[in-house]
Amino acid sequence: MTTPAWAILIIANLPLYWLFAWLLFRTWENFSEALRFWITPDSWSFINGEFLNDWYAEAKLGLWIAASAGCVFAEAYALEGLLA
Repeated sequence: MTTPAWAILIIANLPLYWLFAWLLFRTWENFSEALRFWITPDSWSFINGEFLNDWYAEAKLGLWIAASAGCVFAEAYALEGLLA
């Protein structure tokens, strides 16, 4: 699959990324908190007593990234099969 095809798939799936984000985070505040925890070192969260919140927020963010990327790769794999 060529680079323009990947770019088209990534852009075409933007509504799907929004849907996954809404299902996991519900609000922009929760999403920004997950990004904050992702940037914050785990040891600092542990010292502040936010380790479980950090773990949960990072898990949701990781799931969002994996689901978004997984959809793009699954669609690319399906298209490769159809075009072959």
